Amino acid sequence: MERLAALHSRLQLTISGLLVVLICWGLISILRGRFSNGYTAGLWIAQLLLIAQSILGLLSLLRVPNPIYFALHSIYGLFIVAVLPATLHYTQQRTGKREAILLTGICLMVLVMVLRAFETAV
Repeated sequence: MERLAALHSRLQLTISGLLVVLICWGLISILRGRFSNGYTAGLWIAQLLLIAQSILGLLSLLRVPNPIYFALHSIYGLFIVAVLPATLHYTQQRTGKREAILLTGICLMVLVMVLRAFETAV
């Protein structure tokens, strides 16, 4: 249980760092007027890490005697996992400045939500 919680906590730091890199990369993409396939690949890597984080969270939640304390934390987790694929689907096959702004904003929002979810963990 302790190892699972430690991995869940450390993965949050990795995800936060990756999102900061993606935000910086997105700002550069906005200045260029378009984003590359590499940026999209970075977003999918972030999504896979977020899914792994959610699985670890669910496994941790199953072992908690009173999971109601984690309700807000779980809502943040569900939102975080859903928003990035939805945005990537929306921007599919488009690589313009508007899409770069949207994806960078979503990365910033996901970073805020990840940090907020970390704060709500008991």
